[in-house]
Amino acid sequence: DLVTTVGAGDAMVAALAMARQRGDAPADALRLAVACAAASCMTNGGECLSPGLVRELQPRVRIEPVG
Repeated sequence: DLVTTVGAGDAMVAALAMARQRGDAPADALRLAVACAAASCMTNGGECLSPGLVRELQPRVRIEPVG
């Protein structure tokens, strides 16, 4: 359930940067980033994201080519 969108973009950018820095494939990095943004939307502002929630959301993120 949506709690707040505050910080979702920050969570997404941070996760994407971290994943790419450690060498994750672009699609895997994007999947993690979207899962972190979604988890952020489900977390009260200012609270740390739950790694378990992020892991639960990751398989639900679909990456599809455009064009």
